[in-house]
Amino acid sequence: MQIPVISRKRLQSRICNYLDREQFKTRSSDEIKEIITTYLGASAFEKIKGAIITYGQGEMSPPEFYNHMAQRVDTSSVAELFSGRSRKGIEWDMMKIAQEIREGHKTLLDLGCGQGLITCFIAAENPKLEITGIDYSPLSIERAIERARKYGLQNTSFKVDNLENTMRDENQYGIILCCHSIAEDNEHPNFINRRIGMLEQCIAPGGKLIVVTNEDVLTTEREGEPRKTKKRLVPKGQYTHQELIFREIKALNKEVIHIWRK
Repeated sequence: MQIPVISRKRLQSRICNYLDREQFKTRSSDEIKEIITTYLGASAFEKIKGAIITYGQGEMSPPEFYNHMAQRVDTSSVAELFSGRSRKGIEWDMMKIAQEIREGHKTLLDLGCGQGLITCFIAAENPKLEITGIDYSPLSIERAIERARKYGLQNTSFKVDNLENTMRDENQYGIILCCHSIAEDNEHPNFINRRIGMLEQCIAPGGKLIVVTNEDVLTTEREGEPRKTKKRLVPKGQYTHQELIFREIKALNKEVIHIWRK
């Protein structure tokens, strides 16, 4: 069903107001450095900067990295200070995700929910939807719980967990959301294949998977635009993460919504 233009405008306004309340704004590199140094110290800033530069190269595990990024600074967190520079992209993600949430689905699993920024917005917009957010970063989950309490949300639960444990619980969800969380950088394709297969088992009959990734590096296909071929960035016969994800989720026997970040 096409959402009326006026509804999209109202939704965009609510997203912007929500991000403003969360102090989610664009800051310069110098401002970010000053805030982190003030609250955590100069050595902490250098450690965080090093962690970002070397992420995915084995310097620290993903949970350790995201715990660093979830540290509180002022009214925000380290991750959100940096993410504020991508606010337009986050607004795009939230708009597209919110438009895919329809009445009829009773449960949603946010896989890799981080600090609950998008999770809590969805919960506030859909009070009848029971939402579970899981992440392997304990500090991120603490921040998500704090955020849900701040808004008085009664339809959210957050826990430190992973997809394998969730699958063992034999829970099935009407919607599973993977917002930039379906694969880690440099992750082996076999792990991606296995994870997407597990996702299929966790989706209830008639449910759907919403996957948000960065813009596909090989091709793009957007509303009203012709398919465009881009320069291939990997050798022929090999797959980028984006291509592999796209190939695997299209093979699922479920409704799949693949959103590419602008």
